[in-house]
Amino acid sequence: MVRVLSAIWKPPGPDGVALSDPDPDDIAGRWTLPAQARLEWREWDGEFAVYTGADDAVHFLDETNAVVFAVLLHADQPLSLDQLAEQMLARYAPETAASQVMAVLRELLPQFRRLGLAERRLDAQ
Repeated sequence: MVRVLSAIWKPPGPDGVALSDPDPDDIAGRWTLPAQARLEWREWDGEFAVYTGADDAVHFLDETNAVVFAVLLHADQPLSLDQLAEQMLARYAPETAASQVMAVLRELLPQFRRLGLAERRLDAQ
């Protein structure tokens, strides 16, 4: 049986700062897709879903979540937080302030890790 979960991103507050204060250690290191995970990515008319074979779950992603996942999917190597933000800005949101992208990533990456959509590598250079 497939469980349906949503990766939900909370938008930053009016000043561009995330509404909660994530632990900085929770986002340290470099980010990539899980090495051993079987992930299947689909898009239908602006709707995005990722199937994770490890827990037989389907995660529906909003557009922001999908952009983060796509950058990780197409990266040749694990990305630091700065590299991930830089690629998001260059590819998808050049008009967005870098501080807003960083706030999104600080909120979203720990959620992705808990859902099995990304992993953090502390030893990657």
